[in-house]
Amino acid sequence: IAWRRDSYQQAEQFHRAARARFAAAGETELLVAAENGLAHALASQYRVREAAAGYEHALSLGGAADLDLSRDVQEAIAAAHRAHPMPY
Repeated sequence: IAWRRDSYQQAEQFHRAARARFAAAGETELLVAAENGLAHALASQYRVREAAAGYEHALSLGGAADLDLSRDVQEAIAAAHRAHPMPY
């Protein structure tokens, strides 16, 4: 959605809010997803150094939690969407 609307600054705000919420809730898989999304939003704004740090942090969090980042994070995202469907 951010790409189609060129709303990367808004996406950045949403990812930052999600990151804070998931960190407070101890939801590591979703925290990794939010960190990765934030990094993508930053990279899309050409804020490459900040994005690189975000990607590294996502990898570090995932590694510390012994996550299979492609599988575990995607499963957590799917479960969150099932629990809280987005009204598109």
